Amino acid sequence: AQADLEQAQRRDPGLATVYLNLSKVWFRRGEDEMARGADPTTSFTEAIAQASRALERDASLVSAYLNRGGARVRLCERQAKFGIDTREGLASAVTDANEALRLDPAVAEGYALRGMAALRVAEADGFQGRDPRPGFLRAIADLDEALKRNSSIPQLRSNRGVAYLKHGLADHARGGDPRES
Repeated sequence: AQADLEQAQRRDPGLATVYLNLSKVWFRRGEDEMARGADPTTSFTEAIAQASRALERDASLVSAYLNRGGARVRLCERQAKFGIDTREGLASAVTDANEALRLDPAVAEGYALRGMAALRVAEADGFQGRDPRPGFLRAIADLDEALKRNSSIPQLRSNRGVAYLKHGLADHARGGDPRES
């Protein structure tokens, strides 16, 4: 698939969807590398670069913002394991999510991405001695919104459960809704 996309890219370098699809290929490669315990840094960095190229050609590609933001979150997750400050990368992921939501307010993945970035920011805040609770609440709110819009997205309930647990709401992490308490 990558070879075909690269050939299409050489034939028509102005075609935004080619760069978007290359970004998706690199993102998937990074996910596969993480699953194998390999270093996904190059793949996620390339996914970010290809999505950026797509957006240079067509700034209305919601999926390019989502893919770039998702790659930024995954790259930050990797960097956090080595004590690297990830706040700038996560802020960029939130910016990507916000732009995707500006273009399409109904896209559940935009809320999911913003929720994941908020969850990772809250975790980083906790490690650095800052109050993580506001970030966990933002993550819960965005993940709730994503679930309302599309309850079939993998990992949404799990990620919301993690945010509840880390916020000290273990009962809600098991499926309860804190607004019903």
